[in-house]
Amino acid sequence: MDTTRQPLVLVLDDDLDTRELYRLVFELTGYRIVDAATVAECVRLVSTLRPHALVTDWLLPDGDGLALCAQIHRAPATRRTPILAVTGVSLSPEVIERARTLGCARFMEKPVDPEALVEAVTTLVDAVAARDLRAAAVRIRHACARVRHADRAEPSAADLRTAASDLIARAQLHARASIALMVADDSAHYVAANRASSALTGYDQSELIGLSVWDLTPPGTADARGLWNSFIASGSQEGRYCLKRRDGQSVAARYVAFANIAPGLHLSAIQATAFTPQPLSR
Repeated sequence: MDTTRQPLVLVLDDDLDTRELYRLVFELTGYRIVDAATVAECVRLVSTLRPHALVTDWLLPDGDGLALCAQIHRAPATRRTPILAVTGVSLSPEVIERARTLGCARFMEKPVDPEALVEAVTTLVDAVAARDLRAAAVRIRHACARVRHADRAEPSAADLRTAASDLIARAQLHARASIALMVADDSAHYVAANRASSALTGYDQSELIGLSVWDLTPPGTADARGLWNSFIASGSQEGRYCLKRRDGQSVAARYVAFANIAPGLHLSAIQATAFTPQPLSR
């Protein structure tokens, strides 16, 4: 299982020295990096590489930050790419607001502190991962609702379990990393799981069926059963926790869960969050 895959940052700046500085900073902290010197080259790389974040200068040889944001926002495949602009020019409130509507999530002024830049990019990458995870869970929840209402007759529990398993198998998840999807019954035993669940937990899909939430919970976890009961009562829950793999190792994970996606069936979408940037001052 590759839980340490480094996020990819794309840097756009027409100044070679600046690109080399950013490369050094991001590689030292554990990110992968690719760079571009023009808007045209950057747009091509965003489309082909799908970076986790884009760091860009504002004034460029073939356009400005606003033109860049507009081009990236125009294509459905790239419009959700988080953009951070590092600029040495003053931007009007109107330009900033327009850029925000086109996906520019953060602005920083030159000269930028390297540690602050890495921290800002990490925040963007983390926010995108959380958004993708939530979208995956919502998509499956909606699909299950359609199954429930497809026929007038109320489906049996077995029908719903089969439907949940089929929906998970066919899920089209627009995420940059694998998302584990698992459905549990009221007793907290799993009845369906996708392939990514096997990669995350170390269990085969067939082995996961019948295991309980507690089997994947590290010993000593405070009030794990209380959290499960609270989740069922509230209808949804999200956050971070440690998941116990088959080999006994703990994996830091982010999760989004929805209770009663079908009567007595509860969905968890889980993603490992193993990447942590290394400090620059070591």
